[in-house]
Amino acid sequence: MGVIIESFSYIFKDRDWIKKLFKGGLIGIVPLLNISLVGYMGDVIKSIYLGKDNRLPEFNILRQFINGLKISIIYSIYSTVLFWLSLILLLIIFAIFFSIFNLDSDNDVIGVVIIVISFLISIIVSQVALSHYLYTDKISSLFDFSTIYEVLEKTWPSIIAFNVIYFIVSLVVFTIIGVMSASCILALVALWVIGAYIYYSCVVYGHFCGKVYLKGVGNLASEISTTSISKVETVEPIIKKEIEVSKETDTSSDNSHNLSRDKLEDQLKREYLTLKEYVKKVLNRVKEGEVIKDKVIEDLIKKEIDTLLKLDDLDDFELFFINGKPILAHKKGEITVHTTLGLSLIEYSKSPDFEKIKDRLQKIHFEMYKKENGVFFRGFDSEGNKVFSDVGLFIWNF
Repeated sequence: MGVIIESFSYIFKDRDWIKKLFKGGLIGIVPLLNISLVGYMGDVIKSIYLGKDNRLPEFNILRQFINGLKISIIYSIYSTVLFWLSLILLLIIFAIFFSIFNLDSDNDVIGVVIIVISFLISIIVSQVALSHYLYTDKISSLFDFSTIYEVLEKTWPSIIAFNVIYFIVSLVVFTIIGVMSASCILALVALWVIGAYIYYSCVVYGHFCGKVYLKGVGNLASEISTTSISKVETVEPIIKKEIEVSKETDTSSDNSHNLSRDKLEDQLKREYLTLKEYVKKVLNRVKEGEVIKDKVIEDLIKKEIDTLLKLDDLDDFELFFINGKPILAHKKGEITVHTTLGLSLIEYSKSPDFEKIKDRLQKIHFEMYKKENGVFFRGFDSEGNKVFSDVGLFIWNF
């Protein structure tokens, strides 16, 4: 129930909510243009996935219109097909049931019940499927019924309760709008209220879908516990040893720079093997596409990158962390700055000012996630748009 209340009050957390509600209301009453609010809803869902639950997305009408059109088409086709499949299946089940017990199946009430159940199934399943699609950005995820079932199994009471409450709220709102429309003076205000409620509904629906999906899959955005992982006998002693060595190295930079190349290469091998073994243990505990937030991995990555930089003797490199993720940046020549996350990420041409690059990067949210039994990265900008994805960190595919 807490998630439902939070979803209906989510809009008020943004300090500019009045301005956005007014603008959203104007967009909502314009035919075709209001499709952009569906894309806006998608941005709300993605914002929740990124942990941004205290700020509404900004308007980007063209992009949101395109995304909204895509979401609308996908949802319409998916829910319609699901409705008819559910209806046919339920009709067969009821027909078999009535024939076995010799019951009278010629009843309009039974037909209405079957249609209502089919409609509810299509809404609930489509809601979760859409959330899963927006998380993965893959059409194939709409047919990932194991994940969809997993989410539904944990959250179906909340989803049903939300839809019932939303239906009741909508009845009240449109009753008020109907009363307002009877007055010539309030008719224009009532028109805006319709648009504003469409915008508000997209915000509420987006917040709820995002939160429920995360809850259903085990809260992808939250930190995955690594306590039990690090207690694996073959890994724990090595990890502890490497972290201690890392601390000693950090406190003595002069000694670190004086290490021979052979020692550095040997150290790099040990770091790589440690990282590889630890990541294997983590990957065994997470599902395909699941976000990984792991402090030990971050520490080991930082240490390995530091060693690589010392081996290559590159003075132009700088290592820093954004949102807890290691970023390796370097300036190549006079006009090009590359920002590297592992191997290669983004290239900014004709931009020698590194500080501006860093400021721009700080607006990007990075995530580690599992893909094809490897660790990859993806990044999102402040509006929840995917900047890049499927960037591997070194060679972590096993």
